[in-house]
Amino acid sequence: MEFLYKNSALVAQERISMSAELLKQVIGNLRQATFAKDYSNPESFINLPQDENILKSITAIKEKKNKPNLKYIFVAGIGGANLGAKAVYDALFGYFDNFYPQRLPKMIFLDTINPKVSASMSGFIEQNISSADEILVCIVSKSGETIETIANLQEVSQILEKKFGDIKERVIVVTKEGTRLWQISKEKGIDTLTLPETVVDRYSVFSAVGLTPLSFLPFDTGQFLDGAKGVVDSCLSDNPEQNPAMLSAIIISEHYKTGKSINDNFFFHPELESLGKWYRQLMAESLGEEKRIEGRLEKVGITPTVSIGSMDLHSMAQLYLAGPQNQITTFVYAKDTGVSPQISNSALFANLSPDVSGETPEHIVSAMYRSIKTSYIERGIPFMEVVLPDLSAHSLGSFMQFKMIEMIYLGALLGVYVFDQPNVEEYKQKAKEMLAKK
Repeated sequence: MEFLYKNSALVAQERISMSAELLKQVIGNLRQATFAKDYSNPESFINLPQDENILKSITAIKEKKNKPNLKYIFVAGIGGANLGAKAVYDALFGYFDNFYPQRLPKMIFLDTINPKVSASMSGFIEQNISSADEILVCIVSKSGETIETIANLQEVSQILEKKFGDIKERVIVVTKEGTRLWQISKEKGIDTLTLPETVVDRYSVFSAVGLTPLSFLPFDTGQFLDGAKGVVDSCLSDNPEQNPAMLSAIIISEHYKTGKSINDNFFFHPELESLGKWYRQLMAESLGEEKRIEGRLEKVGITPTVSIGSMDLHSMAQLYLAGPQNQITTFVYAKDTGVSPQISNSALFANLSPDVSGETPEHIVSAMYRSIKTSYIERGIPFMEVVLPDLSAHSLGSFMQFKMIEMIYLGALLGVYVFDQPNVEEYKQKAKEMLAKK
C-alpha cells in the first residue's frame, strides 16, 4: 500500500512536523497496547489480527456448521456489527453476485428494518431453501439488544422455524459475554462467540464480528489478517514520512482547521463502495462530539462522504471542481484488478468511438483517474492518495487497519475521544421508550 500526498495535499511540511510531535504520546500508547497483547483498553483492537484464540474459536464453529450444500448466510447486524463484513464481501464477491448466480454461499445482510424485505423473505426462503443445511444465521450485536438486529433475527428465525422446526444448529451468535442475548443462547445450546469488552463495534472487523460470517466463504482469512498485521509497524512509526496513518490524520486535521469539514473518500472501484460506508461510520461515530470549552458548547466533527469513480465524475465532479472548497479528498485506487479484457468494436456500433476501441477497461479507468487528479491540481483542490497493489483480502486488511489507526490520531488532534457515541445511545433509548408505549 502506498500513501501519496506531496504536491497535492497542500499542507506545509513544518505543520506536519509540528503535529507529528504532538502525536508521539499517542504512538507510545499504541505501542504499549501492542506490547501488552491484551484487551485492557479500547486501543487494544490493534491486537485482534494476532489473536490466535479468536481464530481457533471461529475455525471450530466453522468445522461444525459448514455444510457442502450451504447456500445462504443471513447476517443480522447493523452499524459496526455488519459494515466490516459487508465491506469485504462486496469488494470480493457481492458486487459481482448477479454475474455469478451459481457461486455459493452468498451473504444476505439484514441490517435496517424494511417492511418489503420482511414480506419478501418468507417467499425467498420457501422457493430457494429446501434444507436447513443450506442456510446459516449469524446474529451480531455486542449489546445483545439492538432493536433492528433483534427484530430481523425474530423475523428470519420464525420463518425458518416454520419450515424446518428447530434451527438452533444453524445459528451462530456473536455478542458480549453476559448480555441477555448471550444468556439465552447459552441456555438454549446455541453456538456463541464473544468479543472483548473493550473493543468497540466499529473497530471490531478483525474479531469474531467480522471474521465469523466471512470464514464460511472462499475467503483467505489468513491473508486478510496478515494485511492488517503488516501495516502496524509503519503506522506506529515516529517518522511521519514512514507513517501513512499519521500523515493522513494530520492532513485531514490541518484542512479541518481551515474550514474544510468534509472528507470525501473517492474510490475508483465500485466494488469498494461498502468499504467507503464502513469508513464513513468509523469517522462519523468516532469524531462527532459535543464538548464544552470555557463554558461554551462546541460541536466537533468531520463529515465523511463516499464517491465512486468514474460514475460520480458524472454526478459530483461539477460541485467538487466549481463549488465551495470545503473538503479534503482521499482517492483510493488499485494498481492491479486482476483482469484486463480488451474492448473490441461491435458490428452494430463499429467506429462509434475510436478512443476506446482496442483499450482495456483498466486503462480507461486509469485515464479517468489521472484526469480528475490533474484537474484538482490545476485548481488547487487538496487531495491525497491511497494506492493499493490489488483488490485482495490482504489489501483490504491493510487498508482497514491503517484507517482505524488513523482515526486514533485524528481524535487526538481534534481533542475527541473516539471510542464512544453517547448521542447514538440517546436515540436508541428514545426508540425503546416509544416502542414500549403500545
